[in-house]
Amino acid sequence: MKHPVVYVVCAVAALSVVLIVWSQTFVAPMRLTSTAFGEGERIPEKYTCDGENVNPPLAVRDVPKGTKSLTITMIDPDVPKTPWVHWLVYGLDPGTEIVENMKFDIASEGMTSFKKSAYGGPCPPSGKHHYIFTAYAVSTPMVFHKAPDINGLKRAMKGNVLGRAELTGIYYHP
Repeated sequence: MKHPVVYVVCAVAALSVVLIVWSQTFVAPMRLTSTAFGEGERIPEKYTCDGENVNPPLAVRDVPKGTKSLTITMIDPDVPKTPWVHWLVYGLDPGTEIVENMKFDIASEGMTSFKKSAYGGPCPPSGKHHYIFTAYAVSTPMVFHKAPDINGLKRAMKGNVLGRAELTGIYYHP
């Protein structure tokens, strides 16, 4: 019969492996929220072309370790042929809270479908459209010499995304 100490050491080692795997399995997923609207709710008029056309407040929570920057996109997938890009922000510090009508000093804004580097609020041509805000946790700083479009941003993030969260709002003209 083997010595009981060997059994104890083996049991402790096995338990340690189980605890490590378990702790990595139950990491809280990254979350994107807004105090202006909730998931699937109507985006308030203030943040649209019918209002002040300013960005809504957003908060990114449970950002993965190793994140060097955040990227935020806002896309309308209901436009025929191609999704309409309303907003691209990259190079945000992982701890940044995005306030309403935010002016970016450190981060930068990419080129939208409006052919400008700025927020363009919901303005559906007709009916109800969905607007998907997506936050990406990126493992590298995002630096460009000129404002990238959505494709340039996606190419730069490829293989560097540590986490992602979405918040979808809807809008239709009053």
